[in-house]
Amino acid sequence: MPRPYRSHATYTCVVSKSGDANSEFITQILAGYKLSHVFPPDRIFTNPAKWTAAPPTVLPPAFKSQTASAASGGGGSASNEWLSVSYHHNNKWCSRCPLNLCKGKVLTENILSRHGDIKSLPPVMYVGDGGGDVCPALCLRRSIDVVFGRNNYAMHKKLSNLLPTNTTTAAAATAATTNSAPTTAAAATKQPTFSEPPLRATLKAWADGNDVAAGVDALLSK
Repeated sequence: MPRPYRSHATYTCVVSKSGDANSEFITQILAGYKLSHVFPPDRIFTNPAKWTAAPPTVLPPAFKSQTASAASGGGGSASNEWLSVSYHHNNKWCSRCPLNLCKGKVLTENILSRHGDIKSLPPVMYVGDGGGDVCPALCLRRSIDVVFGRNNYAMHKKLSNLLPTNTTTAAAATAATTNSAPTTAAAATKQPTFSEPPLRATLKAWADGNDVAAGVDALLSK
């Protein structure tokens, strides 16, 4: 989906990439699409990777170059044939995200490190599709921020149920069910809970890069 990034050279904005892959794969993919200048190394947040002559002795495991080089564009060599991938950080604070990467923390720290005061930020736009993109979307707490979720994928499905009107209705339904249900321990354990916060940002669906480009154009041209 390179078009949204190529078509906004006239705008002043900061573009970052957070991905649950690794630095070697992402670097090769960006180079293949001629987008390396859009995402400098300090704006890419992922699992660090490097080619090594021997497999690592601790987890996470490495990948043989026959597999890894095919996906990354042939980064391996005869002397460095193991792609060793490390965790971006050791996530012990977020149950939504995997151990190796919490995109919500990345997004929050990325914004705070550059601006300090979130209230004074210009609109933030986040593009994603998978379940790992739900956490950062919920970190955007203003209606002027926009979350682009790929239509019919995990992110959009989950966030559609977390729109303020849906969470209010769900909470009311839960309260009504709880009040009318038998007050037994067994019944209480079967009651649904809605612990996720509502989505405060504006949710937009996308099917391809043209949808994202049009949405970004509409927001930045205001």
